[in-house]
Amino acid sequence: MKITRRQLRRLISESFSIRKTLFVFDFDDTLAHTDSMVRLERDSELTDLDSGAFAAYSFEPGDQLDFADFNRVSGKLIANTLAILNNAQRTGQDIVIITARPPGAAAGIQQFFADNNMESPPIYATSGSANKLPVMRNLLVQGDYDHVIVYEDCMKNIEKLGDVVRDMGVSYSAICIDHNTTMRKIYESMRTKLV
Repeated sequence: MKITRRQLRRLISESFSIRKTLFVFDFDDTLAHTDSMVRLERDSELTDLDSGAFAAYSFEPGDQLDFADFNRVSGKLIANTLAILNNAQRTGQDIVIITARPPGAAAGIQQFFADNNMESPPIYATSGSANKLPVMRNLLVQGDYDHVIVYEDCMKNIEKLGDVVRDMGVSYSAICIDHNTTMRKIYESMRTKLV
């Protein structure tokens, strides 16, 4: 059996008990409670959905969605996850924000952090939850990580991101942020195969 360079690096890292971890944070309802709305037009009726309502939204044929308000970022930081992000930054960990907001929101999120006297980690704005998956895959391909910890308020995203991480042979932990900002550990799995 031939071993790739990546597999060899992993074996060496594991033999020295060195774990390279990637911290992944969602933005809305994970790092901040925001007031941005998705406008839904269904059967000529307009409805505004906050991020929680949109997470529970089910598409019906004919629905028209307008995400323009998600380019605007305002709201209140969530202290629990913010403390974790700050600690990870202080200890030099690799941190990213992967948000379902459109790319135009990245500058607003950076400004939101600056307005709160914080440095923003790299932001990947994906225009939808489904687009978070290829971003995660690309980060893992580029970063040679041993472990990923996801902080996210949407269980569907936690499950789908976990599938990507485990498929890449990386151990995975996920923390679900409830609407009242309590945290629940949802997943913790070890690597099942080498990639």
